[in-house]
Amino acid sequence: MSSLKYLGNLSPSAHKSYLVALRAYFRAVRGVDTEGMPESELERLLDDYLASKPDFQSDLQTFLAKVQGNAPLTVGVWLSVVKTTLLENDVELPTRFWKGLKRRIKGNRARTVDRIPSNKELKNILLEMPLAGKALFLVQGTAGMRPTESRMLKVADIDLAKDPAQITLRGEYTKNGNPRTTFMSHEAKEFVEKWLPQRQAYAEQSAVKAKKSFGVEKVSDNSLLFPISRNVADEMWANAVKKAGLYEKDPSTGRATLHPHSLRKWFRTRMGAVNVDKTEAITGHDGYLTKAYRRYTVEELAEFYKQNEHALAVFSDESRVTNMKNELDERDKLIGGTLLRMQAKSNDQEETIQRLSSRLTEIEKFALADAVEQVDSILERAKKLPKAERRKFLEDNGLAVD
Repeated sequence: MSSLKYLGNLSPSAHKSYLVALRAYFRAVRGVDTEGMPESELERLLDDYLASKPDFQSDLQTFLAKVQGNAPLTVGVWLSVVKTTLLENDVELPTRFWKGLKRRIKGNRARTVDRIPSNKELKNILLEMPLAGKALFLVQGTAGMRPTESRMLKVADIDLAKDPAQITLRGEYTKNGNPRTTFMSHEAKEFVEKWLPQRQAYAEQSAVKAKKSFGVEKVSDNSLLFPISRNVADEMWANAVKKAGLYEKDPSTGRATLHPHSLRKWFRTRMGAVNVDKTEAITGHDGYLTKAYRRYTVEELAEFYKQNEHALAVFSDESRVTNMKNELDERDKLIGGTLLRMQAKSNDQEETIQRLSSRLTEIEKFALADAVEQVDSILERAKKLPKAERRKFLEDNGLAVD
């Protein structure tokens, strides 16, 4: 009998949530890298686990201790999934044990006080990372993605030829199963362009390290934009935060206040200050997809992103970028005004030329009339002279005589 056969009776979203919970369970109690593990492989892992007849209560207590940093509601759901999975495979633990386990989940919401980094702080963190980290977290942050979404991206999902560079998030990547389109900043694009030639070599080196350190054959997915596991990404982030001198722990939970998910909040804060609806549409925040995402076209969201991308500037001085943008806008206005004045002046000059031309025509008419009058006068005078003198008189007054 298939140990996960019961998942076939669930809705697609519930099915996905159950797999997430089981991956978290085995990551905690078996130390296995289950990030993105296919269902078939997860099922084999579960079969082996059940066949080993472990101390389920001890494992569940270990699991709870390791996931307590997550939101209490999430922990409660994960425990329920594990309980259901065990029951479906004829493993029934005392009700009293389950109640005692759930009582140890404190609070009803996330208790860690997260801190959103400033652009300067984010820059200092990224400077402490290798190229892989810079590209990964800059794409994640400037696209407003969840950490899992960024690590599931495939090379084919990005279009660097568009402005801004476009990212297509498939339904299987997103938390709610809804596909959406987002974008990355020009800074992120530059790091991705540097990262792409090194991506395959990085994946191969990771596979070699996994085999050498853990004796595990790691099959690298050549299609992934970032072939980086969750554990490696989290460690990369934590080390960089510490090196940047920004590491802090929440006193009540012991969790770091700056973590990869902070980047999504950073994006929503920076872009949301301009337009909340469009920002939530880009991030695919629950409750907004049906209301906002369908209200805007991809072109409208791209234009919004492009106009306000300066708010996401990390390696550029945002104030300088903003000032430059304002200066360019002001320059455009000045140039526009100058062109209008030049056009008006040109129109005035054209009118003046037309008036002068008209006046010149009138002068020419008067001059011609005057000349005719002078010729008539000379001819009249010539008639009164003797014929012998008439020829010389006409020549002296500029009139040719044939």
